[in-house]
Formats: sequence, structure tokens, C-alpha cells
Amino acid sequence: MDDSGRFIVIPRFFAKRVDGEMDCELMGSKVRNDIWRGGNIMIVSSVRKTVCILLTAVLLCVFLGSCGHEPENTADPTIERLNEFAAAVMDEKNQQLGYPGNQDVQLTDFYRWLLDSGLDTAIVNNAGDPFNNTDPSLNALDFEREVIEFFGPLYGFSLEDLWGIVTFSGTDGNNHGIYFGANDLFNRTGKLPIVYVSDEAHYSNMRICDLQNLEV
Repeated sequence: MDDSGRFIVIPRFFAKRVDGEMDCELMGSKVRNDIWRGGNIMIVSSVRKTVCILLTAVLLCVFLGSCGHEPENTADPTIERLNEFAAAVMDEKNQQLGYPGNQDVQLTDFYRWLLDSGLDTAIVNNAGDPFNNTDPSLNALDFEREVIEFFGPLYGFSLEDLWGIVTFSGTDGNNHGIYFGANDLFNRTGKLPIVYVSDEAHYSNMRICDLQNLEV
């Protein structure tokens, strides 16, 4: 309060505590508070009343949001929906029966490495032959070949006579397996093979044979 009994309000974050009281340096004027109002506002005396009041009004509106408007809800509805989906998956994964899938996965270290390496901002494409990597584009064909060379001997294949690709699903694996097998037999015999499929086999086999015009 000044000599005329007027009050000046400034944001509290402009001030610093000195000897249990609050001093403020503003617009070249040193002022000392007389009355506290709590929160982020205090009442102080100053010789530059008009400047302090105008500056305070602007700062209160811009930084403290005290213009009489409620803060807008900036939550992204897409993120909220994805969070709900993630919560539902985590709640139900231990009770999920039917499709065989390993729910005991620990990929935290992998994703941390992925972020740290920067690969989360790049795209690689493994189109092509993993055993003849002449593609100059970004790819991981060398790793794909190593996967095949690891599993091949487990199924009785020799590394000297081995070729293959890594597929992205069971259906994709069936599709390529039937395609390569049918073409190999046709090249040897000149006849399209007949495919024998169990009723208990994956349903994609029947569709794949139909797409490739193979008799089942």
C-alpha cells in the first residue's frame, strides 16, 4: 500500500525471500510487500504503480490463466483411445485362450535400444533375396540370412544347400511354402502337384491352393 492507500499486485514468482520477508526488483524499483494474499499473488508497495499494475494484468492473463476462462481440454482423443485399448489388453492377456501366442514377453530392453539407436525414425525394407544381398537400399537381409542359417540345421538342412526367407505370419509362410514347393515339383515333372491338406491344418491352406490354382 502506498501513501495514498492504493494497492499494487504483482506475481509472486518475480520476488525472492529475504530475511523472512519478500523483496521484489521490478522496472528498476525496489519494493517490499506489506500484505500477503496467498497463492501466486502478493500485494506490495511501489513508486511505479501504473506500470506494475499493467504488467501484472498481462502476466496474470497470459501465464496464470486468470482471465475468467476455463483451461481447454488438450487431451488427444486418439491417445486416450489407445490407452484404453492398452489397458484392456493388459487386463485380459493372462486369460486369453485359443490362438497360440506367448504372452510372457519382455521387450523393454529392445525398445529402449531401438529408441537410443535412432532406428525408430528409420524404415528398412527386406524385399529381395537374403542370400544374394545386392540391394543398395536400407535393409536387414544379412540378419534374415543368419536366422535361416540358425534354424535350417535344426530341421536337418545342410548349410551348403540351404535357402529360404523369413515370412511375417503363418499364412504368409504357408503361401510361400506351397508356392515354392509346387513350382519345384512342376519344374522337375512338368506337372502341377496335388496338395494334400488335413482338415485340422490352418484354414489358409485351402485359400492359398485356390489362389494358386492347385488341386486339393
